[in-house]
Amino acid sequence: MKGNSVNSLRTVIIAASAAVALTLTGCSGGETAPTGGIGQPGATDISGTVTFWHAYSADSPEVETLQKTIIPAFEKKFPDVKVKDVAIPYDDLHQKLVTAVAGDQLPDLVRADIGWVPELANLGVLAPLDTDMPDFQKLADSTYPGSLATNKWKGHYYGLPLDTNTRVLLYNSETLASAGISAPPKTVAELMSMAPALKDKGAFAFADNGASGWNVLPWIWSAGGDITDPDVTKASGFLNSA
Repeated sequence: MKGNSVNSLRTVIIAASAAVALTLTGCSGGETAPTGGIGQPGATDISGTVTFWHAYSADSPEVETLQKTIIPAFEKKFPDVKVKDVAIPYDDLHQKLVTAVAGDQLPDLVRADIGWVPELANLGVLAPLDTDMPDFQKLADSTYPGSLATNKWKGHYYGLPLDTNTRVLLYNSETLASAGISAPPKTVAELMSMAPALKDKGAFAFADNGASGWNVLPWIWSAGGDITDPDVTKASGFLNSA
């Protein structure tokens, strides 16, 4: 992050915890870091403390892996660097990050929601990994493009994905059969073509889990729609569509 001393970091959103050792370009422990940074020549001589914020629940498998496997492995490779992991409840993490920006008290690393990447990148506190991280391309090549793209903003990648949602379609074969449908749809177009027959039988063609942006927006965008103008300054077509 952009800190108070010359060797402070811009914050890097890290999603692949195993890549932490490759993404640090300095430490915020108040001691001078070499020009190269971790993952580059001369980086093994750095010292200080790396602060990592996350929202993992206490006693969770993630915390156990972080504290018993990942951090010890990192500190063994860089014995003069200590990692301080700080657990923050998810509901508080975003506000704490925004407050930290104003107070110039950001951590070095954070496991954050992908939806926050544009906001934090616009504030100038995220490091563009594609330019600042030596082994970024190697990790990018081993990551699903769609997941990786969630960390891209205005031409740069500001993070690496740790996890993503996998969605599957569950169907009721009896309901389909009652409408004369012998097999479930394989495409959205097939689903839409089946909808009238299902409606005639008093059945819903499709139901999603909730009406949050995570659930609804992919359907709108996939159908060529949008909820705002290109500048994201005006929303139209929802409440006033009637």
